[in-house]
Amino acid sequence: MITTDPAPRVSVLMTMFNAGAYLRPAIESVLAQSYRDFELIIVDDGSADESVNVAEGFADSRIRLIRNAANRGQTACLNQGLALARGEFLARQDQDDLSRPDRLEKQARFLEDHPEIVLLGANAEEIDGSGRLLGRTDLPRDTLAIRWGNILFNSFLHSAVIFRTDVIRGEFGGYDEAYWCQDYALFSRVTRRHAVANLAEPLISLRVHPESMMRSQTSRLEFETNRILRANLSAEFPGRSFSEEEIGSLAEFARGESREFLRTEALQFSRIGYNFLERDRPAALAAYAHCVRLWPRALVELPWPRIIALALLGNSARELHRRIFSSGK
Repeated sequence: MITTDPAPRVSVLMTMFNAGAYLRPAIESVLAQSYRDFELIIVDDGSADESVNVAEGFADSRIRLIRNAANRGQTACLNQGLALARGEFLARQDQDDLSRPDRLEKQARFLEDHPEIVLLGANAEEIDGSGRLLGRTDLPRDTLAIRWGNILFNSFLHSAVIFRTDVIRGEFGGYDEAYWCQDYALFSRVTRRHAVANLAEPLISLRVHPESMMRSQTSRLEFETNRILRANLSAEFPGRSFSEEEIGSLAEFARGESREFLRTEALQFSRIGYNFLERDRPAALAAYAHCVRLWPRALVELPWPRIIALALLGNSARELHRRIFSSGK
């Protein structure tokens, strides 16, 4: 599809395959953006339901619908749309998620104000199939935190990212079609070379439901996580070899499946909280709160009387504790 219209500042890229009832509100959330200088590229991957009819039902000249006669897979469709994108910035939007009305405005402005940032994400509110709020994400925000976080898990929500089109298309060649978790693989590479960021504010509603692709491909997700994890470790620690056992344990931790890893991380936050109690109690309480979220048994296993005493009495509580225990020897 060729158009002679002036190039928009932002291209929004959506791939779809048998999108069902979630497609219409997803498209509506893009068209309702307060930022108006965009095109919406929708690549249909051979849907057999009413998805194409739904997309064609929108009388909006900003929509560019590309139809594939046969199913090619999402990664190929992403590269197909990326090749057609005319915008300086490209924003992703999944077929079942929702963008806040000010999403593009805030993200485009941030990229304009921070030319060093190549890839920008945002947090999300998680909703179920009916739109009921389930929770909120808390992603790392600056380049360093994201880079270290990306070693173990994808620090970006694919449906919430916007990036500089020419950099991703030219320098990285788009998405690597050898990967099923194409976003994690690409964003890991980008983060190692460029400044990146996540906005603290939730700018999308991320739909979590049984039909979502990731939830229906558990074994494949585990394989891809291990594969990308190994690539990330090799890049960050050149010359260091990692055993299959080490990779497997780290992958379990990244997926939140290892209780011992979570307990260890929680205890680290409890130590941070203990050391901060005297000089920064709000920061200490935040560390303890994170500890309990990671490891709920902290509520019964940590020495809370001693922690509370230190919070109330400061360093005198340490001295009192030392005297009591030294006198009992």
